[in-house]
Amino acid sequence: MKVEPEKSSWIWFPEKQEDKQFPKGTRYFTYELYIDNPETYAYTHLFITSDDASEVKLNGEKIGTNGWMKIGDLSLENLKKGKNVLEVIVT
Repeated sequence: MKVEPEKSSWIWFPEKQEDKQFPKGTRYFTYELYIDNPETYAYTHLFITSDDASEVKLNGEKIGTNGWMKIGDLSLENLKKGKNVLEVIVT
């Protein structure tokens, strides 16, 4: 699979103030997704980068970390049937 970072979105805080610096601190992002058939998503990956560091959890279990200027490729192979929670902690 080809990773195209230029098509990605940078998220940090809800305000769109590109002329100002992003506020410093730890940010927490949580996304809930519901899966009917986990086998359909057996080869799903999350591509992530962060400034400066990130930790990613799937259903409370740490699946990886990443740092600045690197594109992390994290497997989401442990998706389960029903509710799944993806958490990203960025510092």
